[in-house]
Amino acid sequence: MDRLGEFGFIRRVTRDLPQGGALVGTGDDCAVLPPGDAPWLVSCDASVEGVHFRLDWCTPRDAGWKAAAGAISDIAAMGGVPRYMLAAVAAPPSRLEDELAAFCAGIAEAAERFGAALVGGDVTRSPGPLFSDISVLGSAPGGRYLKRSGARAGDALAVTGWPGRAAAGLDALANGVDAPVLTTAQMRPEPRLAQGRWFAAHAGVHAAIDLSDGLAQDAGHIAERSELAVALRGDWLPRDPEIERFEARLPK
Repeated sequence: MDRLGEFGFIRRVTRDLPQGGALVGTGDDCAVLPPGDAPWLVSCDASVEGVHFRLDWCTPRDAGWKAAAGAISDIAAMGGVPRYMLAAVAAPPSRLEDELAAFCAGIAEAAERFGAALVGGDVTRSPGPLFSDISVLGSAPGGRYLKRSGARAGDALAVTGWPGRAAAGLDALANGVDAPVLTTAQMRPEPRLAQGRWFAAHAGVHAAIDLSDGLAQDAGHIAERSELAVALRGDWLPRDPEIERFEARLPK
């Protein structure tokens, strides 16, 4: 970043970003957004090198994608549609400019892939590891959104996808096992936007949450906020064939 300076670097990584109808986008003190015709959903998510990602296991672009996807997943969990994103990134002076640019490009790639316009943010130095804090603004079509506190007695607990796949991907990276489906789940997660919108459009679905902390813990969050108990049994969960193949290859 020293070669271009802070503002030159910002111009480099934001030059061609679509602005998604923002009245004012990147390059000013604030983004200015048009008023929405539905409630706004707002969330932020932090990502720290060495905690949420390791650049000896993934590319900087993958790490940026994962940081943005984690923030977008919060919008998906409430049945919303991501509209705008703000990204603050801090990096140590030792981080190469091209690496930092690739990290920012991963954020922008995920934002565009999932329909959020990256309209602003900040880039600065950090004495510690590479760090990002990403805010996402989304809308709730039809005015309906799903909260953790909406569950009712007798509701069935359902999950999309394969719980544990990202965790298995982390184990695969740590053990040097070639398991591309699992490592992709770890490095390039896909927010469940279509599923969230479907759930929010159906009155019989009362609550939702994204599985950032794992099935058991996040089901407990719904139960706590809804003042209910939740029953989980391992034999109710389907076995992921990808995880089974991976487990068979681990040293005994």
